[in-house]
Amino acid sequence: MTKVLPDYNGGSILNLASSIAAHFGLNTGYAPLTQPLPFDGVDRVVLFIADGLGQGQLMRHIDDGDAPNLKALLGQDTVSTTITSVFPSTTMSAVTSIHMAAPPAKTGWLGYTLWLAEVNAVTDMIALTNLETGTQLENPEFLKTQLSLTARLEKLGVQCFAAQPGAYKGSFLNDWYWQGAFQGGYFSPNTIPSLVSGYPKMEAPQYICAYYPDYDTVCHKHGPGSKHASDEIAALDLCVARLLKTLPRDGKTLFILTADHGQRDLDPKKVVHLERDKILRTMLRGAPAGERLSRYFRVQDGMIEELEEYLKPHAQTMRTPEAWETGLFGAKPELETFKTRVGDLIAVAHDGIQFNWTFAGRKTASTLLGAHGGWSSAEMLVPVIGLRV
Repeated sequence: MTKVLPDYNGGSILNLASSIAAHFGLNTGYAPLTQPLPFDGVDRVVLFIADGLGQGQLMRHIDDGDAPNLKALLGQDTVSTTITSVFPSTTMSAVTSIHMAAPPAKTGWLGYTLWLAEVNAVTDMIALTNLETGTQLENPEFLKTQLSLTARLEKLGVQCFAAQPGAYKGSFLNDWYWQGAFQGGYFSPNTIPSLVSGYPKMEAPQYICAYYPDYDTVCHKHGPGSKHASDEIAALDLCVARLLKTLPRDGKTLFILTADHGQRDLDPKKVVHLERDKILRTMLRGAPAGERLSRYFRVQDGMIEELEEYLKPHAQTMRTPEAWETGLFGAKPELETFKTRVGDLIAVAHDGIQFNWTFAGRKTASTLLGAHGGWSSAEMLVPVIGLRV
């Protein structure tokens, strides 16, 4: 597996967010995209985030005839390039980086599950539950470490709108992500065009962010190389085409399609149930966190070399001091507690392998056919397509 590291200096989703912010007069402190987008004269930016749609997947779907509208879009007067996700290449880190215009090192959202020193437990960062006990975090406000992009844009007079699943409205994450924005909720992502077309007419500069989660969900269940993924990209493809038709043809709108990360296929016969490995557990200070493709281990004193050797058949490893020193998370940690969230050792699974962990008394962790979170090109490389309409 070829390792692809995030390019926070101008070639990542963080820099895309910085480019959008800079267009509206907001300096995030991070570089804009090295590949410039056609912002000149634009008053409305529409960002469409296709969760899980890696660059390799997009091109394969186009070659297979699954996405004729996206193929036609690339054939128009578009600006297109390939950029990286953040690390880990997972929604909780990547989407948070986009919505905060800050890297994981600054947001503290360093994975789907994290060991939080503040509550002394491994925590599900979507449900905000203590995975040891299954209980909700009582006071999660400490997790809001940054002011959202929309909150900062709203202060500059930019009208901000979100098109996302209606079920998300009122959640901790959405209230944080979309502070200063109107939260439009849909039942099906295929109705994004109607939702966006119903937003108020432009009386000030506008930023609209539409989020399409279902492609990622289907790829988790069936694998990104499956026929099911082809079915779902066809729906996404039509959604994009219909959305473009709803946008005013006044030359003042920039439509941008991107993804938070890609996915890679997994072999259901290569599941490693970490909690069943008695030797492994003697080396750990508690349950691992992170992703099934990039686990964070808290290691017993003096046992890190032994654990590295033990994991060699299953993963590439990196000690977390090296990860921070080399900028894997995008910067120095905003808070010292962020260092503890990623433990002592990062293990990125080899091709086909997934690391599962089932907490005591809980249902056995599911086996997925597609996932992300590591540093393979399939997970890390995502498209950016910009079209002036």
